[in-house]
Amino acid sequence: MVPMEYEHYPLITTIFGQRITQLAHRSDVARIDVIRKYGGIYLDFDVVVLKSFDPLRRYDCVLGVETGAKLDTNGVTNAGVLIGKKNATFLNMWYEGYRKYVGKSWLHNSAFVPTEIWSKHPELLHVEHNIWHDTSGYAFKQIVDLSDKYAYHMWVTAVARAPKVQLPKDVNLRKLSPADAYKLNSTFGELLQRFYVDEYMAKTATTAFTNATSI
Repeated sequence: MVPMEYEHYPLITTIFGQRITQLAHRSDVARIDVIRKYGGIYLDFDVVVLKSFDPLRRYDCVLGVETGAKLDTNGVTNAGVLIGKKNATFLNMWYEGYRKYVGKSWLHNSAFVPTEIWSKHPELLHVEHNIWHDTSGYAFKQIVDLSDKYAYHMWVTAVARAPKVQLPKDVNLRKLSPADAYKLNSTFGELLQRFYVDEYMAKTATTAFTNATSI
């Protein structure tokens, strides 16, 4: 196992003398700043990594784009998965874009600004379409092929955007149990089985074995 080091990052309240009040915007600034200073990978908490990012780490900076029901953001970059090298030019330009911070817009600086930089300087950013930002919640509704995907950003609000999603009456997405994974005929259910149930069962078996051997 690779050893990990933790470093405190101060709470961001301003950017270039402009006040930031939205927590999401503070997170946007922090992820850009940390990766441009150190290099590395950022993931939103609802991103599932499906295979190694190693082939992507040769690029200075990598983002995916949104697809799905939100037509106004189709093809727009999404920072839920961000891979970058230290001092990458794209990241520095993106950070500098906050000199014109638009606090009233949820996506202006985090999505539309990097998309504009990409359109003007495509050589600075690798856009990876196999990092899937699914704004339609397809994986909650059906079985989809993720075999080519590096990562799947499932969006915690995807079900709200996908009214055709019909869950079993006894399944509560806020209180999922391992057994619930087998009731969902969808890729979301498959992911639960792969990353939740298997890990849960492994931990349960390990705990049971430890308890048994200590008696």
